[in-house]
Amino acid sequence: MNGPRRLGLALAVTGALATLLCGSGFAKSAPPRLAGSFATTLTLLESSDAGQQPGSSSQRSWLFTPVCGKGACDVTVEVKSGAYFRTIHLTRKGSSYTGTATNDAPWFCATQTLPAGATETDQVAVRITGSAKKSGALLATRVTGTVIFDIVGKPDTLQMAGCNFPASHTEYNVDGSLAKQKPGPRLEGLWTLNWQVTGGVFSDSINAPVGSKGQVRWNFVPICAKGACDVLVTSSDTVPVTVVYLTYVGDGTYRGVANFATHVECDGTDIYPGYLGSTQFEFHAAGTTRATSLTGTAALVQDTTPTVNTAPGCNKGHIEANWSYTSATE
Repeated sequence: MNGPRRLGLALAVTGALATLLCGSGFAKSAPPRLAGSFATTLTLLESSDAGQQPGSSSQRSWLFTPVCGKGACDVTVEVKSGAYFRTIHLTRKGSSYTGTATNDAPWFCATQTLPAGATETDQVAVRITGSAKKSGALLATRVTGTVIFDIVGKPDTLQMAGCNFPASHTEYNVDGSLAKQKPGPRLEGLWTLNWQVTGGVFSDSINAPVGSKGQVRWNFVPICAKGACDVLVTSSDTVPVTVVYLTYVGDGTYRGVANFATHVECDGTDIYPGYLGSTQFEFHAAGTTRATSLTGTAALVQDTTPTVNTAPGCNKGHIEANWSYTSATE
């Protein structure tokens, strides 16, 4: 006679315990929201470009923007590719986000640049690996994953003289942390900069003695919705070319390094890479909330590759150059 009563009591206790546990915080919490600027380290895994070495790393800011007003959902991410920022829609599945975007891209031939001569496919796959509560909301604080850039010349492009180059494939490991806003003036927009060569060691092929002067017009694109943050600097040409990615270090100071490889023609033979080099930039923006003036320096070091050094009819040489920049008054 006691069996059914004991069973009923046991079920009641079990139900009460389950209610107690759920009400005490043991229930599964809501997933974190992925939003904001992330200071991201990209470590090269593989590349078809002979000028890039696996294991090398660079720092970038990635901006994640949710497509919903609150909670966890799909996002868009702005990723730097060449002289452009690509906006990629990422689909959420649990704590993972994946997405692919395809766009026209410039193709750099031996004697010309075709603004839409290539097709670029970008693939992003990241996973939230850290979170914290901020202002009562659970936010992602760290993401890890990969990003892949594939650029292929269009069939018509590859048939043109001086344009038949192999496809480009680059893959990076991604490790990003939610960035803290640093005070300082926001640097953005098109700037005219006066430059002057202040020193260097030049080869016979470089005609830029100390004291040479000129002007450039560069576009500074912030990688955040407001305030001071990292910027991408591009030329103001019809086909924009990346000048440098600048990391904001605080107090109005922006620093970056541009690594590059160039073609060299030796007795009619095109050699790539012919030159390998890097330029270190540092700029200081003055102003309160927005930059009102800009000064900076650049230091270039460039060397020919062993292939060029042994090729007949090639100019061999080590090049160093230093510049100063000041914003022009318009």
